[in-house]
Amino acid sequence: MSDRIRPRLPGPVPALLPAVGLCLGVVSGPWCGAPTLLAVLGGLVVLVLAVLARGLLARPLGLVGGWWLLGVAMGGGPPPHPWPTEDGALLFEVELGAAPLDGRATLRKSTVLRAWPMHHGGRLAPSWQGPRDGLLRAPALQTLALGEGSRVLVAGRVGRDRGGRWVLRVRAGTPVVGGRTRPVSALRRAVRGYRAAVRRGVGAGTSDRTRALFLALALGDRTQIRPGLRAAFARTGTAHLLAISGLHVGMCWLWARSLARVLLSRLPARWTRGGFPVSASAAIGWGVAAGYVVLAGVPVSGLRALCMLGAVTAAQVSRRATSPWNTLAVAVIAVVALDPSAAGSLGFQLSVASVSFLLAWLPLPPELVGSWRVRAWRGLRLAVWTGLLGTLATAPLIAKTWGTVPLAGLWANAVAVPLLGAATVPPLLGGALLEAVHPGLGRALLRAADIPASVGIAVVRWLGDPRLAPELVWDPDWEVVVTFYLSLGAAMVWRRVR
Repeated sequence: MSDRIRPRLPGPVPALLPAVGLCLGVVSGPWCGAPTLLAVLGGLVVLVLAVLARGLLARPLGLVGGWWLLGVAMGGGPPPHPWPTEDGALLFEVELGAAPLDGRATLRKSTVLRAWPMHHGGRLAPSWQGPRDGLLRAPALQTLALGEGSRVLVAGRVGRDRGGRWVLRVRAGTPVVGGRTRPVSALRRAVRGYRAAVRRGVGAGTSDRTRALFLALALGDRTQIRPGLRAAFARTGTAHLLAISGLHVGMCWLWARSLARVLLSRLPARWTRGGFPVSASAAIGWGVAAGYVVLAGVPVSGLRALCMLGAVTAAQVSRRATSPWNTLAVAVIAVVALDPSAAGSLGFQLSVASVSFLLAWLPLPPELVGSWRVRAWRGLRLAVWTGLLGTLATAPLIAKTWGTVPLAGLWANAVAVPLLGAATVPPLLGGALLEAVHPGLGRALLRAADIPASVGIAVVRWLGDPRLAPELVWDPDWEVVVTFYLSLGAAMVWRRVR
């Protein structure tokens, strides 16, 4: 297999127009009011006509229109009610998550399903319809006996904690009324038990300064990260490192695939003919990455990265060239099909925008070979460009949401990504896996991950000083945001055609 990197724009991108049409349809579906069956039939008819069309613009417009109708069918329904404010108490139906390991904990992961005005008596329609993930703050004795999946009715108010997370606070003296319990499958029980084993292993094998970060990177649990450190990550534009994103899933896949390829290449020659190590190692790497995403709770960013890696793995197994743009489009279609609400989430939009920017403008070296000095220089240059382009790609959406853009991301990512990504994630995941199997097996790997993680946290704290982390105050209108990304898309198309 050649060590050269393929060009960024190899051939057509047939999945791009369906991805655009599907996302637009899912987002606009609740306001269209079209019956689901009618939208599905209309979409199929338009797609058939698009395949038979001969005009220059008829086929692209037909593809977008057909997939738009299918997206309308997927995202149809009444417009979402606004999330309850902190002005008054409501009656909430809540589905409880896994019970915390600490029996004295007052916070418990939960999903708010519906809300009604107080004293509704079951006669009124919900004033808000979910679901929405968050935390339930209630005395531990009230929820300790209720298992995962239990649905309860509570009276309370919504608010935010210091970390910006949504918290449903149960009113003092209000009982937690238990409802029906959703059965927990054997697979969910196994995943929950393994998560608990990983949590115990990370807690026993790491230092206090990195334990909260390791729980976020291994399990997607950011509840232990202190508000000061969370604010430093936000001011430096490196908060994406706290989420299970493409960086972490890609690292997991790359290391698992590389290790599997080394082991499989040592098999007898008659077993490795036809490039068997390449195909088998790619499939093994994807399986390990999928296990990591499931262990982390299947976040949207991790699911998007897993879908992209699935397309790359399928191409390597079938010995076909891969187009990164087509891979991204297939991942978008898969994520939106599995969870239509993802198209309207900020995390999904930031993820797609940053990846698109990197694919369009990232200058890659022509070869992976060379001396260690050359490869180190290329890696540093790649990290600098990644931080620059990622900050530019997400700036309009971040400014529209929070009103500020952290300019420190232009230089902080160049240092934080190698330390907290490439140098921390592989030994952390390996050590956590071994620790979950038997205490003490992965202690050395966890300690190895502790070194770059400690340095990375110190760098983020230093760069997160308000004197070193300037912020651009900007509150653009939606017209400006849409125009920015449309202009970006036009520039990408022009660059591709040229």
